[in-house]
Amino acid sequence: MKIVNLTKWEVTLIRENGEAVILPSNGELKVKQENVSLSQIDGFPINQTTYSSEGENNLPPKEEGTIYLVSVVALQSLPISRDDFFTVDKAVKDGSGKIIGHKALARPSVYGS
Repeated sequence: MKIVNLTKWEVTLIRENGEAVILPSNGELKVKQENVSLSQIDGFPINQTTYSSEGENNLPPKEEGTIYLVSVVALQSLPISRDDFFTVDKAVKDGSGKIIGHKALARPSVYGS
């Protein structure tokens, strides 16, 4: 399986046997953000935020044997028809609490329903 990292950071995935796989960034899948002001609380604006992919043309082509890692926000903005996009899950931290890798991949529950 080929895993393409479309986040802006290097990602370390840790297999069940403890082997670390380091995935360099291959660029970031960008999403469009739109805010609508709803109200204010104690002087702070309350916005309704919507994220969307910038169309199918913004997405890499679907390739047999390839999956793409993206941010949670990007993942939630993608068309449901794309089941080849994932985000990281199950963070592994060092003694100081810094995330050093992830043990799993995740996708929205709508894919599994």
